[in-house]
Parts: sequence; structure tokens; C-alpha cells
Amino acid sequence: MVKNEDCLFCRIVAGELAAVKVAETEKCIAILDAFPVTRGHTLVIPKEHSDDIFGMSDDDVEDAIKLLRDVAAGLKKAYGCPGINLLKNIGRPAGQVVFHSHFHAIPRYGDDNITIRFGKKLDFSEAEKAEIASDIRNNMPGR
Repeated sequence: MVKNEDCLFCRIVAGELAAVKVAETEKCIAILDAFPVTRGHTLVIPKEHSDDIFGMSDDDVEDAIKLLRDVAAGLKKAYGCPGINLLKNIGRPAGQVVFHSHFHAIPRYGDDNITIRFGKKLDFSEAEKAEIASDIRNNMPGR
């Protein structure tokens, strides 16, 4: 297992720091968030250190997404929450605070006073949309 000695999540994975474990697979753990925004807020953390999803192996990504799905199903059944946010922040401008790749499963309730909204809406012409799609497609790995 690749470990970064200065990484909070690596230390949790190694058992050096306490966390409330929800589930574990060969490649990932799910723990309750230490600073939850709703009841049941859970993190899925790959055991191998990488700063973000771009450094994760395909196997780790697959395992993390499957565990994230299972955690979300558990949250829905346990709490009957009418919604769940599945979040992955990549980089400080996107809100990443701990630089060990991780995913949030946040149960949502009608009265939870959490707001995740997109501010302004941009309008693009059909030609601009085609150009944007092409830019992304042509820069994807393996394309």
C-alpha cells in the first residue's frame, strides 16, 4: 500500500488515527465524516494514496464507485432520506481540503438547510457546444 506519512487519510487507513468505519473492501474504506453536514455523511477513501482521482488506478476507481453506491443504498434504507449527494472535489478551487482522493455520500433531507447550487448559467451557441464537446473528447485519455 502506498502511504504518505503526512496524510490524514493514510494514517486513518493504517489504523494510526481513529475513525468510525462503516465498511471496508480490499481497496477502500468507508468512514463517517468527522465533520458531517447531515446524519450519516460518509466518506469513501481508497487505501492507496493519491491526491485526486487522476492518480487512482482503474481498479481503485471501480472499487470506490461500487462502495460509494453501496453506502448510498445503505443510507437511503437506514434513514429514508429523499436525496443523496455523491461528491468528489478535485483541487482547492473545487473545495478539496484533504489531498487524498475521497468521495462524499451526503444524505439529503428537505429541511437540512444545505445549498449546493450552480450560480450563473452560461449560454453557448450550437457551434460553441460542438467545439467544447470536441475539446473534451480530444483530450480524454485513450482518445
